[in-house]
Amino acid sequence: MKCKDCAFDNPEGMRFCGACGAKLSLVCTSCKNINPPDHRFCGSCGKPIAVADAGGAPAAEPVAAAPLDRSELRQVTAVFCDLVGSTQLSSRLDPESYRLVVATFRELCVRSAHRMGGDVARYLGDGLLIAFGWPRAWEDDARRAVRMGLAILEGLPTLALPAGAPQGSLQVRIGMHTGLVVAGDLSAGDRTEHDALLGDTPNIAARIQAEAEPDTVLISGTTAALVAPFFVLERLGHRSLRGLDDDVELVSVLRESGVRDRMETVDPRSPVFGRSQEMSLLLDRWGRVKAGHGDAALLLGEPGIGKSRMVAEIRRLVATEASYGAARIISIGCAAYDITSTLRPFVEALEQDTGLSATTLSAANAAAFAAALARRGVDPPLRVAALASLFDAAALFDEEWPHLSPDRKRAELFEALSDWVLTRPPPLPSTQLPLLLLVEDVHWADESTLSLLGHLVECLTDTPAFLVLTARPEFQPPWPSRLRVSQIALQRLDAEEGRRLVEAVAVPGTLSPGDVERIVARADGVPLFIEELVRELRDRDGRSNGETTVPATLRDLLMARLDRVREARPLLEIGALLGKTFSFSLLVAVSGSTVAEVERQLAVATAAEFLEVRGVPPEARLGFRHALIQEAVQESTLRRRRTDLHGRIARVLGTSFSELVDRQPEVYAAHCAAAGMAREAIDAWQRAGRRATERSAYAEAARHYRLAVSTVAQLPDDAARDELELSLQVALGAQMIALSGNGAPEVEAAYRRAEALCARVGSSAHRFRALRGLFTFFMVRGRPLEAWRIGGRLLKLAEQSGDAGVRLQVYRPLGLNLFYLGRFAEALAQLDGALALHDPVVHADHRHEYGSDPAVLALCNRGWIRWFLGDLGIALEDCAAAVARARSLDHPHSLAFALSLLASVHQGRREPRQVLDVCGELRAIARLNAFPYWMTWEQVLCGWATAQTDTQAGTKTGATHAGAEAIAAGLEGYRATGAEAMVPYFAALLGEALLLDGDAAAARRVLDDGIAVAREHEIAFYGPELLRLRARAGETHDLALVREAAAWSRRLGARTLELRALVDLKVDMKADIAELRRLRATFSDDPRLPDLAEADRCIGA
Repeated sequence: MKCKDCAFDNPEGMRFCGACGAKLSLVCTSCKNINPPDHRFCGSCGKPIAVADAGGAPAAEPVAAAPLDRSELRQVTAVFCDLVGSTQLSSRLDPESYRLVVATFRELCVRSAHRMGGDVARYLGDGLLIAFGWPRAWEDDARRAVRMGLAILEGLPTLALPAGAPQGSLQVRIGMHTGLVVAGDLSAGDRTEHDALLGDTPNIAARIQAEAEPDTVLISGTTAALVAPFFVLERLGHRSLRGLDDDVELVSVLRESGVRDRMETVDPRSPVFGRSQEMSLLLDRWGRVKAGHGDAALLLGEPGIGKSRMVAEIRRLVATEASYGAARIISIGCAAYDITSTLRPFVEALEQDTGLSATTLSAANAAAFAAALARRGVDPPLRVAALASLFDAAALFDEEWPHLSPDRKRAELFEALSDWVLTRPPPLPSTQLPLLLLVEDVHWADESTLSLLGHLVECLTDTPAFLVLTARPEFQPPWPSRLRVSQIALQRLDAEEGRRLVEAVAVPGTLSPGDVERIVARADGVPLFIEELVRELRDRDGRSNGETTVPATLRDLLMARLDRVREARPLLEIGALLGKTFSFSLLVAVSGSTVAEVERQLAVATAAEFLEVRGVPPEARLGFRHALIQEAVQESTLRRRRTDLHGRIARVLGTSFSELVDRQPEVYAAHCAAAGMAREAIDAWQRAGRRATERSAYAEAARHYRLAVSTVAQLPDDAARDELELSLQVALGAQMIALSGNGAPEVEAAYRRAEALCARVGSSAHRFRALRGLFTFFMVRGRPLEAWRIGGRLLKLAEQSGDAGVRLQVYRPLGLNLFYLGRFAEALAQLDGALALHDPVVHADHRHEYGSDPAVLALCNRGWIRWFLGDLGIALEDCAAAVARARSLDHPHSLAFALSLLASVHQGRREPRQVLDVCGELRAIARLNAFPYWMTWEQVLCGWATAQTDTQAGTKTGATHAGAEAIAAGLEGYRATGAEAMVPYFAALLGEALLLDGDAAAARRVLDDGIAVAREHEIAFYGPELLRLRARAGETHDLALVREAAAWSRRLGARTLELRALVDLKVDMKADIAELRRLRATFSDDPRLPDLAEADRCIGA
């Protein structure tokens, strides 16, 4: 066996190295137990010991035991060592002497590498590539590599060189980099290179070595991040290296720092917290819930920081109360594979609660299902049917369910889920049991689940429930900031908290004080790291040998554990791709193995605590103990292997699990895409998109169509592909309009691409949809003239089509665009034409195909125009009719549109109370369905109404200022959607509120911006009002602007705006009475309306 200290090859049976006297020993590759050099089986675990290198480091596994046809993705620190000036040296020495010099140098490098636990990966003339991390890993590979480099520099001057070679003249350059490589055997013909390392990491190390000064160790910034506390480093900045696209940070290693572990570098003054403060906060909130109040908290933290541990702890504390019926607990978890599956976390929770699923719920057990829900507070048949719809069994409970609109179904489903979660019949009629609702990993939640969670948060105001959510730091809550969800950021544990956690996890008496301190230092305050390090020692029966023998990162730690369960590796690889949780039956089907073989591998994986099993096979469900374990297995599996496995999963799903594919086509699509089965993936994503659209799950639908579009490029470049992508882009554009508004950049991108594809395939039907999408984009974007140019092409296509539905979908948006241009009479003609064409039966699907009902939109558009024209009562009637129709259709997007314009008409009539009433309903719909465009409209109008409160009541409560701030926030949010068409209108409302608040300077800035937008893009409909308000905001009342506002109103035919301007002129000039009297006589509405009443006062004065 070869000595690790000096590389001397000792005969079998030797206990000490014959060359240097070092003690020889063998380390078991399975349990890391140190064995005497004459052992052939491990004295700890009984497994065969490979006879290979010795000297206190683990022996390499025998070639026969390793899977020669499998490679792995590994993290290694690659080290290049190269002699300086070897060409000149070889020219001065004869070949034999030069050979001795190189051999002596190599021996120093090999001895230094072996002493630190590294392995020579390749000999390159007078240089070497040394790897730390393969074929075996140490917990501090990067640190060992740097120490080896310094040892080589230290030993180089002492080498005994052959005669003729200048003594002490050898110099070396050493370069290092840490990164991922594909490690394994590489064969070509009859030649095999064992333990080959492929990837950028060795190449980068070689380039770094070339940049090093003689007799220096130069490392990358990546390596420096792993070793910084232990060495004195000099950062040299980023440099461009030959053959590399990106600059690399170079760091020179000067010497060891004397630091032995990372805890020595922590500033004792830095605040480091445990969990007592966070738990105290959660328990205080729970106390409020028991007193009858609702509350919510979001735990944020990096993976492994202890979010799940916190959840488990509060669950444990509350469980005592729940055990004697004083509280309820519901636990729900989200998973990465479910991010595109609508409401999947709640579906799984419902399955656990009822004991039924989509495959088991039937007429035979329908009564039991309904009874189980009744015990949870879900009683009406329609609500039971809504929950049953998650199992595709709604018709068992309500015959009308199949005939409901998708939006009605979604609304009923949300209410049913809210009832199921929040309202359970109490033991006494006058009481309501407090509820602890735990939802973990919401960063993986689908859009509908997030919307439902936001809905539940709103319901907490009058429900004794505590909603505790967990997420990673990058998670951005989608619900409004006004909803009170306390955010609690979990910090890493300090050393004392870490020690207590070690003691809690470890078997008593198995760890020495040194072991505990090493674990705490290496875990760096991450609880999961601590738990895994303790398990590592436990797996070796507590034999630490003074080392924790785990890598420096969690990935490497998990890979070290994976190496010891190689027999279960195939099962883990399949499971990692199936998801965080999966069924035993699906695992067996994909594996192609017998049930007995899968159970054997499963036993190994569960014993190693990689997997956990719920239930009994074949009905069992399996899950990874932690998402990071699943990710580590995925990342270490080579891409080609993953592709093959995804293909196998897709084929099994398609042939043997068709019901699952029907329920979750997006899951099937993801596997097909990963397997390169592009056509199958696109078809499945299209089905998923249609299903989501039918449920008004616009975010999920958009994601499905977006994924389908991104996969199209994998198909052959032909007309069929263009036709397919064209249909996908049109569908995607429609979803993005509903989701983000017509002015969103994604809308333009989808329809522009669709228009370009139309030119290639010559599809007039799709050309109409593409042009119409671009038309509405430019219109809402605040560029009505560009929209009008496209409108002419649309009109031509509509007339050529002879289709009333196509003409309807041109006339209605043309009318709105003419409204923006201030051409009110022409706009009315277009809208009247649209309403004349509309057939409620024939055009019933338009609300799904185009995102909104055309009759609803035409009615409310017409109503607002009539307000400008001075028909104040008729305007209200049109908008009210639009709202009534939208309600009858049960279509949220159409209703949000109608309510927004109804609120605007009330705003124009100066009726703030009515505005607030309408906005209350609008707010609920917009937030429930995640309509950001309508959320901003509601915020602006609600802010305007709030700003009027003090003025009307003659008080100073601060409502005016609060209203102005709300309008400003709404205007900012509106522009964030990409829309500009309403900027003049919203700017006028904000300017008015700022004037009421006494901030004329701010009002001038806002009004000037609105006027600039209106004039630049000829958005004329509210221009006169902007001028009138700007005149008021001046240091003196600019009557010329007021006259211009009156004249502009007259040209537009906007009698209401002209009346306001003439009133302002009368108040300031005591003139123009005749003109004001003439105009006032044309209004026949209620004289108590503020604008009319003010005109009457002026005329009377």
